[in-house]
Amino acid sequence: MTVELERWSVRRFADDTQHFVGFCLESRDGRVSTKILELDAASRS
Repeated sequence: MTVELERWSVRRFADDTQHFVGFCLESRDGRVSTKILELDAASRS
């Protein structure tokens, strides 16, 4: 499942994993992703 986030940031959690945190316009709620496995800063994905 793909979710597009607005106003997102990358956050590090207590277990030392990183997650995307942002606002989903489709469902109109805040979302936290599963842990980030790979990040492409150039394409912001």
